[in-house]
Amino acid sequence: MFEKVLSKNAVIHDDVKVGEGVQVLSGAVVQAGTTIGAHSVLNTSSSLDHDCLVGSNVWISPGVTVCGGVTLEENVFLGAGVVVLPGCVVSRDSVIRAGTVVTQSRVGT
Repeated sequence: MFEKVLSKNAVIHDDVKVGEGVQVLSGAVVQAGTTIGAHSVLNTSSSLDHDCLVGSNVWISPGVTVCGGVTLEENVFLGAGVVVLPGCVVSRDSVIRAGTVVTQSRVGT
């Protein structure tokens, strides 16, 4: 896989738990109470609000907004500009296309 990379230009709250091989790139914001599983990527200018749970091998594309209390299960792909509304669960192996607004919990693609 890859090494853990936490950009000096990202904002990561002190209590965020970051797994092995996670990459948080420039301009990303990760708020309090969030956990990021191993080998996940938070791309440029993405945002994870408070109390989110991100599984392993999750890809968050540039400009994604994940609101508070969201769960992204393992192997989720969020395309550029996706918005996930508060409290939603995105099931493992889901692919959410660019520009989508997730308004309720989703299973699959």
